[in-house]
Amino acid sequence: MNLLIDQYLASVILIIFIVYSYIYPTSYSYDAIITSKQVEKFERSSPLVNEWLVKSYFPNTILQSIYPNSTIPNSDHDISNRIYWDLQQEYDPRLLPSLWINSILNNLKNDHDHLFNPEISLPFSWNSLLGIDRRLKSIEVGMDLHVLNCEKFAEVFGLDYSEFSKSCISLKGSPRNYPKLKITRPVDDLTYEEGRKIIGLSHLLHEAPIPHRLALLGVGPEQSSLIVPLMGLGRVNAYSKGDLNYLISNYLDNISQTKESPSNITNSIELGIELHNLKSWWESIDQPISYKPSQELKYDLFRAMDCHNAMSMDLKKEEFDIDIEQYINTLQDKVSHSYSMEIINDFDKELLTVMTNNIGLQPNFTKYFNEANCIGSHKGSHYDWRFFKQLRYSEYERKAILHRLTRSWLRFANSVGLSTWLGHGSLLGWYWNGMSLPWDEDLDVQMTLESLYVLARNFNQTLVVDLTDDPDNLNNAMGSYLVDVSSNFFSRDNGNGLNTIDARFIDTNTGFYVDITALGLTNASQCLSSKDKRMKELNQVLDPEFIEKDESKTIESEDLKQSLHVKRDQLVNDRNIFNCRNYHFYTLEDLSPLRKTLFEGVQAYVPNGYKAILEREYTRSSLYSRQHEGHTFRPTLDLWIPSGVCKRDVMGNQCFDSEVLLERKHTMPVTLRHREELNRKRDLTLDVVNIKDTEVLPFRVDPWIIGRCLRLQKLLERF
Repeated sequence: MNLLIDQYLASVILIIFIVYSYIYPTSYSYDAIITSKQVEKFERSSPLVNEWLVKSYFPNTILQSIYPNSTIPNSDHDISNRIYWDLQQEYDPRLLPSLWINSILNNLKNDHDHLFNPEISLPFSWNSLLGIDRRLKSIEVGMDLHVLNCEKFAEVFGLDYSEFSKSCISLKGSPRNYPKLKITRPVDDLTYEEGRKIIGLSHLLHEAPIPHRLALLGVGPEQSSLIVPLMGLGRVNAYSKGDLNYLISNYLDNISQTKESPSNITNSIELGIELHNLKSWWESIDQPISYKPSQELKYDLFRAMDCHNAMSMDLKKEEFDIDIEQYINTLQDKVSHSYSMEIINDFDKELLTVMTNNIGLQPNFTKYFNEANCIGSHKGSHYDWRFFKQLRYSEYERKAILHRLTRSWLRFANSVGLSTWLGHGSLLGWYWNGMSLPWDEDLDVQMTLESLYVLARNFNQTLVVDLTDDPDNLNNAMGSYLVDVSSNFFSRDNGNGLNTIDARFIDTNTGFYVDITALGLTNASQCLSSKDKRMKELNQVLDPEFIEKDESKTIESEDLKQSLHVKRDQLVNDRNIFNCRNYHFYTLEDLSPLRKTLFEGVQAYVPNGYKAILEREYTRSSLYSRQHEGHTFRPTLDLWIPSGVCKRDVMGNQCFDSEVLLERKHTMPVTLRHREELNRKRDLTLDVVNIKDTEVLPFRVDPWIIGRCLRLQKLLERF
């Protein structure tokens, strides 16, 4: 009886807390809702605020461990010290990238025998990258997290313990503010938002493997990308940040001659300075750069990616057709002739292991990608379960997160030469104004099957940080993204429908993601049932006038059906009909040649026949109707605006809403360029303008940097 009462009280406390937090948000934190007014306030921030805004502070606990006999001055009368003591324990996404760049530069300077020493690697932990300790501390469930073992967690968050225990192991002990459990695999059952946060963070802390390598975009010679292998610190102490301690210690060793005097202790680092220093180093060297293409490597090593090898816009049928059996035989041959069987991140060996372990499971594989299913909301399905942070984001925050996610994916794909293009909702968003649709929750891209294999072999489990933009830009290095390729990527079967996504590019700070699907040559067009709803789209591939003919009373149904069969058989014989695992069909003429364009301000590609593709998938009205998902497209503004804003202004030339005007100001460089592009009479593939030269800086400021700025402004108001 007492146990039932305890369970009831725990559930009531949790529900009250969740409802209260939605109605009465806590005092400002970086997770609070960012509005357009706060964006404007950020844009008006003073140079004095920016002076501290560029700094990433070292936690005092780490400085004390490095300098045990010294103290950092703590004076309320010194603004600089006061700011340090207020901010030094808070999570800063720029801190690790700053230290990584510094460590790489020091290695380059110290190694006189190699420009790229293959032995260079960097330490890594999820705790340091994401500030797991700070995130856990901010979670409130009406009780101390320290009492939550597996059984107590299931009780508090309404989970079936017998099922939950298959994914959870109780720990004997843990530091304060950490739950006494580790999550070993995905938890698919619905649970409350706060429980979802704990599940993901616990998995990352105790169980999730670290990324194999780091891809730093835009920091190599001639703005190429650098690839750096990552090394873990083991699971001896999952709670420590040994990697951060190591990197800070090395940084301070290189800039300080003594550890005795507190006045010589530097307590911060600036990303802009580190990037400028690295750029100056590349400009100072007089030896030729040796680029190492990933496809020619057997294993990971420190290297620069050749930024001059642009992908071809002319696709070939062979890029969609890979014989799995032959591919596996080739891998086996390579592995058997390998001189070392103990290489870390051996590309061929790892890929062979994945394929041979999973090929026997097809077509009904276990679901590979899992989402953050939450009670009371469908939005959890748009977040990866491991990196889920929260459900609620303002419209500005969601746009800003997806803006940076999109730009980072496109730059990464371009830097490694993947044949990829915009698809589905993202292609539709591009069509209208060169940006994502404001109600979209993710990015959709497609690629050739050959590029998917390249992604799986050479870049699976790569952590990507985009540092391409101006080093002085305060909005730099705000995100890190994990390339995660499904273990059943090689299969083209729909199977049980749980694995239609081949890979994802995941924002590690929020769980938002890019859905990546490959197109391959299969026999699906011949096997699809006539009653399948996707048959309508396939029929339009076979005959662009299918809809009109099907509705016509003058064309016999059997004659039309026979005509479609003939065209389908012809495409199959020509090996010219490709599909994804969700049975969207395309011909080579639909896709190739790809058209180079801008999307969200950076270089991207769209299919040659984008109009026909969109009309098949969304009906023809999708290219003309200006009303959708509670939004109205205002052509004068080139923006989708909520239909309730400026209701009578259908064109957008008399809308003076402050948020709309701010959005217009930020997006105009992209939307004007897009309109000019589509209005050109000549074929976009013949455009001699270098698209990359027309890229624009991020036009959405990251919510974290806005929050940091507002916090600094409040601190300065005290003095």
